[in-house]
Amino acid sequence: MGENPNARIQRKRNIHLSNVQYREIVELSPEPIIVQSNGLIIYANPSAVKMIGAENQEQLIDQQLVDFIHPDDLEQNEIRNTLLFKQGKPSELIEIKLIRLDGKIITVEVKFVPITYLGNLALALLCRDVTEKNETDHALLENEQRYRHLIKMSPEPIVVHSNGILVYLNDSAKELFGANKQDDLIGSSIFDFIHPDQHEILKNRLLQFDNDEIQVEYIYYNLVRLDGQLIETEISSAVVFNYLGNSVIQSVIRDLSARKRNDEFLRKTDKLSAIGQLAAGVAHEVRNPLTSLKGFTQLLMKRHEESKLYLDIMLDELERINFIVNEFMQLAKPQVVEFKEHHLKTILETIISILDTQAIINKVQINMSLDADLTPIYGDEPQLKQVFLNIIKNAIEAMPNGGTLRIQANVQNNHVVLQFIDQGCGIPKDQIPRLGEPFLTTKEKGIGLGLMVSYNIVEAHRGTMFFESELNQGTTVNILLPLNKTARLSASMK
Repeated sequence: MGENPNARIQRKRNIHLSNVQYREIVELSPEPIIVQSNGLIIYANPSAVKMIGAENQEQLIDQQLVDFIHPDDLEQNEIRNTLLFKQGKPSELIEIKLIRLDGKIITVEVKFVPITYLGNLALALLCRDVTEKNETDHALLENEQRYRHLIKMSPEPIVVHSNGILVYLNDSAKELFGANKQDDLIGSSIFDFIHPDQHEILKNRLLQFDNDEIQVEYIYYNLVRLDGQLIETEISSAVVFNYLGNSVIQSVIRDLSARKRNDEFLRKTDKLSAIGQLAAGVAHEVRNPLTSLKGFTQLLMKRHEESKLYLDIMLDELERINFIVNEFMQLAKPQVVEFKEHHLKTILETIISILDTQAIINKVQINMSLDADLTPIYGDEPQLKQVFLNIIKNAIEAMPNGGTLRIQANVQNNHVVLQFIDQGCGIPKDQIPRLGEPFLTTKEKGIGLGLMVSYNIVEAHRGTMFFESELNQGTTVNILLPLNKTARLSASMK
């Protein structure tokens, strides 16, 4: 039985109405839509006209679509179109570059859909201009990379943690925690690095962030390094809302140990300045009467032979006072410093020859072992001689029953590393950190100024000096002095 004529007419009307409505939807779509057949554009909605930079549809109709596709995407476009027509299925959403009529290149997300258009096989391009979005994303990515670089290179230790687990730390934090690489710490609980006595404080602090706090000011913590060493720190934390797509907490750590060392250095510097001023006054007031006392004592020795024993004692004590005054004078008077290139071997051999007699009397053997290719250092020869004289003399006096003093030197990390290793009585552990302070001495007749002067000279040469010692075992004095510029370049090329 045939279709009812009225029903057929109504169906055609519905189809026509549907087509009209469909066309209106496409025309009014804010997203660009282009239809191509046999490589030619046969339709473009107003949004597509605007996207391509045309004034009207007529500028695009019957134009080759490939003329608007960037050369980088042409080959893939042909392969894709062939497959789409064969399979008859829409493509995935892909990103291609188009060339507008004004020559500007834009980036577009496109879904290719095989359709029948006016009775012919065609391909619809459902487009979205993502140029501005990509530029914004790229700018955000650059900003994030710049931010990450700043964090990584920051001299302040910085860690990032989520739910109490470390997810990132910069190089300064890695060094502070005593780790060789980040993987030694990533994934660890932050509670592992805070002293147990302060875990409750840390829990309460983390709860503040759960209660919408954005930033919490610095608070004192004892931080536990990987090697178990405790470090006094201050830590400030803030919420970072976009770290790898998650909201995390960034904490900045201040090492109070370093600050305390700086404060101690300033305190010692102030003390040295005061001693220097005092020394000038003491030397001036004491030296003149001291000369008179010494002269009259020597005169009395000639006239009163029976009192020679007592007068000898008086002269010894006057000599000791004179020695102390000379030490003060050395500390107080301005030094004329002349930095030049010097060979350590020559300087050390000179000092050893001066002290050789004292070493023989004390039954001390001095062995020197320097690297054959030891590079020169840049410094003031008289000052360096004074340092080595003090150290070698101290070592000899620390071995009253004899022993061996080994002097060795080599190059490490652009520094000459000098070691003076004796077999003497050693230094108590509690006194080692205070060595170099004025009037601190382990010798019966010492006054503690020799080491203080030596420390100052080494620091003036941009070097460092530190002690290692065991009671009744001996002491090692380590001195690190930077190479001169030419030697540093030579060493770095080896």
